[in-house]
Amino acid sequence: MTLPNGDGTFRWRIACAVPEHVSDETATTESYVQERFQATMPRETPYKINDRRVYRVHQRTASTFRKSRMLIAGDAAHLNSPLGGQGANSGIHDVENLHQKLVQVIRGEATDDLLDLYDRQRRLTNLRVIQPQTIAVKKMMDETRPWKRRLNGTMLGLAQRIPAVKLRMLSRLTMLESVRYANRIT
Repeated sequence: MTLPNGDGTFRWRIACAVPEHVSDETATTESYVQERFQATMPRETPYKINDRRVYRVHQRTASTFRKSRMLIAGDAAHLNSPLGGQGANSGIHDVENLHQKLVQVIRGEATDDLLDLYDRQRRLTNLRVIQPQTIAVKKMMDETRPWKRRLNGTMLGLAQRIPAVKLRMLSRLTMLESVRYANRIT
């Protein structure tokens, strides 16, 4: 994620997995972070690092997104790994889906039972599409075996060269596939 500094320059927010055998204290040292960055994006000068933190990734989905007049969306409804950028996007899709239904209920064009459809569509989509995808991305990024990392890179490279596979991958990453999935739920 690119963040403006306010002076026309930008800084990056980068998240990376830390192997289980590395302590939190080690993972936040300047030398460890520099080593990780230099291994993937080598350059002659050290990176300027403003902040280093360790956090635990949680994957959770609420048991319901609707209870009577109470409705939840976004992080209140589900937590996903930030690797892959699916969490915020999924929350936006929740709100858009809920907005369409609330407008119909408020205008008297539908009964409030329509809000149960919001719960089914977005909750099942999160469980069956978004969470498995974020888990797969995290698993791929956590891979430590060099041969498997090379294989993953080769597969991603091939996917970029095959139009149908590239389109499918983009459809998943942009979450268009999850919207189509949700719209099929009745």
